[in-house]
Amino acid sequence: MDKLLVSSNEMESTKTPHLIEENVPMYLRKRYLVMFLAFLGFTNLYTMRVNLSVAIVAMTTNQTVKHEDGTESWEKPFDWNNIERGYALSAFFYGYIATMLVGGTLAVKFGGTLVGKIFRFQWCDELVTFLRNESPPRYKVVQKARNRRDDIFGGGILLLSIVTLLTPIMSYNGIYYLIAARVLVGALSGLSYPSVQAVYSKWSPPLERSRTAGFGIAGIYCGTVIAMVLSGWLAETFSWQSIFYVFGSVGCVWSILWLVIVRESPDKDWWMKQDEKNYIKQSLEQQGQVNVVRPPWKKLFTSPPVWAICVGSFSYTWGFYTLLTQLPSYMNDMLDFNLQNTGFLSAVPYLVLFLTLIFSSSLADWLQTKKYLTTTQVRRTFNCFAFVGQMAFLLTAAFFTDTTVVIVCITLSVGLGAFAMNGYFPNSLDVAPQFASIIMGFSNTFGTVPGILSPIITGYIVQTPTFMEYRTVFYISCGVYLFGIIVYGSFASGKVQPWAVVYVDDSKRKSISEMGNSL
Repeated sequence: MDKLLVSSNEMESTKTPHLIEENVPMYLRKRYLVMFLAFLGFTNLYTMRVNLSVAIVAMTTNQTVKHEDGTESWEKPFDWNNIERGYALSAFFYGYIATMLVGGTLAVKFGGTLVGKIFRFQWCDELVTFLRNESPPRYKVVQKARNRRDDIFGGGILLLSIVTLLTPIMSYNGIYYLIAARVLVGALSGLSYPSVQAVYSKWSPPLERSRTAGFGIAGIYCGTVIAMVLSGWLAETFSWQSIFYVFGSVGCVWSILWLVIVRESPDKDWWMKQDEKNYIKQSLEQQGQVNVVRPPWKKLFTSPPVWAICVGSFSYTWGFYTLLTQLPSYMNDMLDFNLQNTGFLSAVPYLVLFLTLIFSSSLADWLQTKKYLTTTQVRRTFNCFAFVGQMAFLLTAAFFTDTTVVIVCITLSVGLGAFAMNGYFPNSLDVAPQFASIIMGFSNTFGTVPGILSPIITGYIVQTPTFMEYRTVFYISCGVYLFGIIVYGSFASGKVQPWAVVYVDDSKRKSISEMGNSL
């Protein structure tokens, strides 16, 4: 007889067998290492994503040029106007939006290992040959690792790093080549970003998901801080080209570490403690999570909670991308900061966001574990609180021209976004864990639209520039936040949706084809 297993964080209780992990010290738990590496992965992803926001200021600002005859002059490396800069800043999102849903779907179907079939490393073949002669048991382990080789998250960032290294060369050929490079960076990011949800769905116990997702996403803001601070310093100390060379090189190093250390799931990790494997496995089985290949597309795309996640993503990213792409220019144009100070002060809001995210993600899990709030209440409360606060501080910043007040208001507006990241972002794991990467890809497709539209719209609005022009940009962001409050607050849910309920036989799971037909 079939038993109904509901995959919902709200159904999770203290039955989860925590005691079976007692023999595994905290520092030896592999899932925490995976979580830390995912954090570093997001950090690298965003340093390469954000660096152009600061680099383009250096690329289009007058610089001292020494000529062969000993004279000096002021020249711009690239004479691009604000509209062209807007298109360059938004180019990333054209590639990003095109591959986001594709990346999420591939992560569900192939479990994050598809890209590995493309890569063939000669050094791995030589290592296998050596170990075959030296130690057959070790050979078997390396052979298994060789068969896996890579995944979408690590492989995508590796390719992205290579494109970043080539960006200066492409820029010298003209604005359209820079745009092409950024489109490619966006496309590779779109494959990488949702795939990590598939990793979380297999490595993270249900009651740790806010913390797991929150810590990983904290890498976004850590990367933003690093990119803005270090980019300004690199441009002032060395050259604008060094921005791309440094971040691209670091990304390559991280990719190699991820590919070597992280496996697709605990079952495929040969160095992991068995007690931890059992704990994760039993936690996921309590939740009723199984592998399903055929998603219920129609029901998924017509589900109100899924659309609430999409609206939450769209609203949050409109304000986020507006400030992310325009804040360095705003600080330089209106507040008269030099490039190095611009990079540092532009990074302060994201440093606050990073710190707030660590606190808010732990708070979200604690409120659910102690049963003070249900998962639905946590998601709605955190998300709407963030949007209300961001809207209020952004409006305040729009009405003041004092530098200190503006910086404080923008910092608080950005920092409160951490609560939204514990609202809509992990929500896909609540409503349908095994389809979380698809929902993430779908919602992030909508969340990418602001990245395309906001820099272009701002480029047309901010022409002079004046405070009134930037104020109009802030007003638009506030209107989008209000829209998100209404929709997400009304339709978001932390419960599993009926179309995501999976039936599992007590003795034998249904075949994939039967599962697809039942959905």
